[in-house]
Amino acid sequence: MNIQTLLRLSKIRGLSQAELAAQAGISKQAITAWKKKFLETGDPNINIFSKTQDRLAQVLSVQSHELNQNLYVSNLTELLWDRLYPDIESFVEAIAKGQLAALARLVQVYGLYSSAKMAGSQIWRKFPNYKSKLHPAHRKQLEVIWNLEQNPAST
Repeated sequence: MNIQTLLRLSKIRGLSQAELAAQAGISKQAITAWKKKFLETGDPNINIFSKTQDRLAQVLSVQSHELNQNLYVSNLTELLWDRLYPDIESFVEAIAKGQLAALARLVQVYGLYSSAKMAGSQIWRKFPNYKSKLHPAHRKQLEVIWNLEQNPAST
């Protein structure tokens, strides 16, 4: 499992390490030890029991295998290209706070569905507020998807 991904997703969801641990049925000390190991070695990958990883994934509303990935490495340039956010941690913090520019950037890079998996229901709920910050070509496509999700009976 990638400890950076775990910590970023829990931050986006607004969960402290203690809350994440409690909801997943593990000790806070386990998460602290994983984080300490990462800080000491620089290696974000840790080995844990698959049942533990499954419980963590369930709490974070992601698939278990997604905790093995570094969610932001492949799209780091796209997320931080204009230096609106100086680093990925600032970007994640902005998402956790529900800042519209950050939500728009996340949706522009990952799309509505993947962004909602990472940042929760605020992606759908706040779409009318941040859609003006999206590139016009993407905005039009995303508005169609958003409308379909809001009015599923009309399809």
